[in-house]
Amino acid sequence: GLFGGEVIEGQAEANSHFRIKRGDDLIGESKIESLQQDKKPRESIAKGFEAGIIYNGSLKIKPDDMVEMFYVQEKKRQLW
Repeated sequence: GLFGGEVIEGQAEANSHFRIKRGDDLIGESKIESLQQDKKPRESIAKGFEAGIIYNGSLKIKPDDMVEMFYVQEKKRQLW
């Protein structure tokens, strides 16, 4: 999928995950495959700028939905 919007807090980063919220409802989660700014690939996009986001999946994003980005970190556990 593909959508665009303004980064209003923090920054958007390629390869992070995101969740879509519509009001208080969680619509779904997915992973960002790439970011674009002015149709050029970017690794990150700062607050106040427009971003084009290409993602895995088929989430239906609507105007006024809120996108929250986050990282998923895997840690190996050791047994003693």
